[in-house]
Amino acid sequence: MQERQYTNRGEYETYKMARALQEQYPEDGIKLYANLFLSLNDGEPNRQIDHLLLSHRGLFVLETKYWSGTIYHEITLTQLRRECAAFWPIIKDSLPGTIRNLNSSELFTLVAKSDEPLEGYANWHDPAQQVKTTMAKLHKFLKGHLQIPPFVHGFVLYVYPQSNANTIVDLNGRLDGDDDTKNADDEEFTGHNVTEPDGFSSLASFKDYYEHMPQTVMTAERTAEIAKCIETEIIE
Repeated sequence: MQERQYTNRGEYETYKMARALQEQYPEDGIKLYANLFLSLNDGEPNRQIDHLLLSHRGLFVLETKYWSGTIYHEITLTQLRRECAAFWPIIKDSLPGTIRNLNSSELFTLVAKSDEPLEGYANWHDPAQQVKTTMAKLHKFLKGHLQIPPFVHGFVLYVYPQSNANTIVDLNGRLDGDDDTKNADDEEFTGHNVTEPDGFSSLASFKDYYEHMPQTVMTAERTAEIAKCIETEIIE
């Protein structure tokens, strides 16, 4: 991919990490595509992909979030109430209406910053759900153009440096690891049924995950076929 001007610091950091992987693992044949827009003409909104990474290890949809503050990744109102029991009346009144109206078991992501309103992301706006929706759309798109569609992996990447002021709370263990009790993907929608995390709390965690994946999932001929489809049917 030719380097382009990035206005989003998080996306630029993701780009640099991917370029580092290209240099470190030339045998993977990594191709990197940025800022793609995917439409199936199905009446649903187009899906924007921050970065799409194609290599012999797989096809990866990467959604970058450069968020500061305390991030509660994929929690429920019940869990939030338990975590913030001492201040719950204040916290509850400060939640956006879209979050207060959720069922107690529905998952959402919350961002808390000092002296700023709480930011809540649910349903279509939830990063983890955004990635799953994009994965499903991409798999459906490729299924319509290739005889055998590839597996599609999708991850949220939290890029903002963690510190005492910037932390990620992952109460359900949905980040960084490979917990086979979480996030079972439906093969019909993603092309595989391998259980994977929602994403990663740092670029280093994703890089480590990538490096431990099997190296020969797809042949050079297979990645070339997928790359041609992406470049002729999505980019052009």
